[in-house]
Amino acid sequence: MDDIIDDCMRCILERLPLHDRLRLEIVCRKWFELMPYADVTAFALDDVPWPERHIHELSYHHNNLTYSQPVMQPKWFCRYMNFLLDRIGPHLRTLILAPRRNVFRPLVTLELAHLIADLCPNLKSAVFTSCILESSATDQLMRLRYLSNVNLSAAVFLEDDRLNLVGNDVLSAKLDAVLSALRLERLNLAHCPFVVAIKSGTLRRLQLQGSGLNSQDLTIICEHCPRLDSLVLSECRNIVDYNAITRLSMLKVLWVNGCKLTNEHLSSICHECPQLVSLRINECTLLTDFRPLKNLRAIETLWVGPSNRFGDGILARIARNGTLINLGASNCAVTDQGVCYLASRCRKLLEVSLSCTGVTDQGVIMLLKNCRDLQVLNIQFTSVSNETLKAMATTACSLRALYVQSCRELDEEGFLYLYESRGSFADDCTALEIQAGGERGTPISHWLISKLQSIGISLIVQRPLLALPGLGL
Repeated sequence: MDDIIDDCMRCILERLPLHDRLRLEIVCRKWFELMPYADVTAFALDDVPWPERHIHELSYHHNNLTYSQPVMQPKWFCRYMNFLLDRIGPHLRTLILAPRRNVFRPLVTLELAHLIADLCPNLKSAVFTSCILESSATDQLMRLRYLSNVNLSAAVFLEDDRLNLVGNDVLSAKLDAVLSALRLERLNLAHCPFVVAIKSGTLRRLQLQGSGLNSQDLTIICEHCPRLDSLVLSECRNIVDYNAITRLSMLKVLWVNGCKLTNEHLSSICHECPQLVSLRINECTLLTDFRPLKNLRAIETLWVGPSNRFGDGILARIARNGTLINLGASNCAVTDQGVCYLASRCRKLLEVSLSCTGVTDQGVIMLLKNCRDLQVLNIQFTSVSNETLKAMATTACSLRALYVQSCRELDEEGFLYLYESRGSFADDCTALEIQAGGERGTPISHWLISKLQSIGISLIVQRPLLALPGLGL
């Protein structure tokens, strides 16, 4: 090993994952000096193992209730992060402190926030999803001059004594001052109970789904964030007036699914924002008139329903421009006539969800033949039969996921067509996942499931039968 020149040794060490580099740098002084960290520009908690012996329960109070969360011991966590960031911090661009495979929630104390601000001066993206933060720790974000992306979705904010949750009003004022002072381009405050009327002229993408935002706060955001091109307000049920959105002349992505959107609001948005590329208005129970959607000349992603007012006529007007790539129209009044017109005009479709009882083999087969790039097809609760699977087996398509739960006319015979055509079909649809069965679907045998798995098709059935003999293959 001593005969290897330093450049070759450094190239070898660069191929190791981060946790192996941290272990091997203590082998000898030469390896410590050669260990490269300049290529580590992103770090997530899952990149290194965490010992469970340092995990303990953190208890805090809110509204006379006591909550407990597993966290890493703050002092040990800060020491290890100091050791880690001292090596990778100067080159770090993305820091993800979000619990994924770990069994604990990160506790971001004021001391840890100081370390991040001191050792990561070039940080551009900070993700604190589901973290527990001390309220004073957010002030340190202002020291990161290049920070442009902050994710605080589902975060919990505690007082500095870590005994009580910070009040929503106090926290809103604090975060409003901190986040407005940063030159942010992306901000995620999803599922946060507090409301932050952010005022940032540089903000381009804002996610507030499931938050406590109201109409007044939305008006303030639209006035002070004129460069917004993506706004996610899903499940924000406190908003009753959406007219302020019409002020966003650069808006391209708008998700208001599950909100109290009315016909007047939809008409105003479609008229003033015809440049919309992605629109989600599904689960908006107050909507009955979808005709304004025809004004969206560049729409690529559209999700609507459930509604019996969205039928073939509205779908034809939207599909006329041929720009649709992703469409979701579940539990709507769409039939084969509308699906056939969609397939003839929008041949670049990638994802289609049409859980409509009026859709049969005719419409689905037309989709498979015309839209060769189709990757996800959801036809649950439709009236398709084995003819659809037969056409799928003989058509060159690129499907990755097929959902056919609760389709009564599908049975094992249809899935056998896929196995028999394994020569050509399996080459085109590699790693295909099919979800079948359901309350109304026909049960599938374990024998057939194993046969399809042998050619790379994963068949997931909610109610499979026990192992049965072959069906004549």
